[in-house]
Amino acid sequence: MAIEKREVEIAKEVDDVAKLLVDLVKDIKDGKDVAAITSENLPGLIAAIDGVNQVSAEIASNRKAVLSTVGARAGELADAFLGGSSS
Repeated sequence: MAIEKREVEIAKEVDDVAKLLVDLVKDIKDGKDVAAITSENLPGLIAAIDGVNQVSAEIASNRKAVLSTVGARAGELADAFLGGSSS
């Protein structure tokens, strides 16, 4: 299978929220305790909360970037749920 690297635009606020979900699933699947999960993911949670109100504006201004972001993170989320590597 051929793999290509491509440069794509991502929607920052959508990415912050999606990355938080991926990181939480990975940590839970890795069996980390609640204190570790909380402390490691607090900065991501703060970033996601700060930007969640801007998601609608991102969708309106650059729908393609939002869809690219969701697609990329959806793959990571599926990998985390299915027990892929934690890298």
